[in-house]
Amino acid sequence: MHLSYLDNEQVELLNQNPQEFWKNITSIGREVFAGYYCFDYLELPDSILYIDESAFYKCTNLKRIKLPNELYEIADDTFYKSGLEKIEIPNTVCYIKDSAFFGCRNLKKVTFGENLKQINSSAFFNNDIRNIKFNSSLIIKHNA
Repeated sequence: MHLSYLDNEQVELLNQNPQEFWKNITSIGREVFAGYYCFDYLELPDSILYIDESAFYKCTNLKRIKLPNELYEIADDTFYKSGLEKIEIPNTVCYIKDSAFFGCRNLKKVTFGENLKQINSSAFFNNDIRNIKFNSSLIIKHNA
């Protein structure tokens, strides 16, 4: 099932019973969590296979997120100007698209999975990253 929007009832369910909320969801739509301030941590289940563009756009209170282990790519602007402080990219992620973490000024630590092949333009632009771990075959595009 594709999660295409959030209403107040769903937000309440996510806060009270996250396992029930995520049951049967396999993808998160564009801008679904954009601008939400009520989450500082989210744990996404491995059933999530795709997260669309800008899904967590300007989620300034979101400090940490556990990404699903089946995720293949991180789409354009997914965490644009979010409040993330650190992120661990799962081994299944091969591509990080344009501006995926653009303007995440609190982002200090990034750990990339072993299978990451490419980081696109501006993916981590305008951040304050101080600790980064990646594999030696990674392709990093201009101004990443």
